[in-house]
Amino acid sequence: MNAFFDKKIFDPELAERVKSEYIDNMAYITDLEVKRYKKVSLKDESHWLWLAVDDMLKSNMGPEYSIVQRVTILRYDPGDYFNRHQDGPWNSAHSLHLPKHFYGGIEICEKSEFEGGEFFIDDENIPFQKGRLFTHGWDTWHGIRKLTKGRRWSLDFLIFKEGNEHSLI
Repeated sequence: MNAFFDKKIFDPELAERVKSEYIDNMAYITDLEVKRYKKVSLKDESHWLWLAVDDMLKSNMGPEYSIVQRVTILRYDPGDYFNRHQDGPWNSAHSLHLPKHFYGGIEICEKSEFEGGEFFIDDENIPFQKGRLFTHGWDTWHGIRKLTKGRRWSLDFLIFKEGNEHSLI
């Protein structure tokens, strides 16, 4: 389930648009034992960002894949982090009719914009590449190490594959 796709890279101009439009429009999320970061979730399937991510997803993985539920913009500032965790149980607890899914992400800043803040899967740091699509399963252990300098931006979303309509519950 962990995979990387770079057939189509996220448009750098759209990445800058995300950062400029949402820099002051984010909620601070804190559960100090687990996470500290800022985010905003978009649930409008006609929003320009939803459409751009969905197009990139289909271009890289195929037309049977699409976004489900939300696209979340994540921002990490110095001191922010998201400790080792799994995603599945949280989402199924909030939506009993959520279809089977897995997760996708896109880094939308340059590595030179921050220090620390490494994305890891199973405690192994993943090489950073702006604009590349990556995926992982709902039961994959992953996180973001503490950011020490600068600002780190990424997108996070749930991926649905046509034919997997069954609920997680």
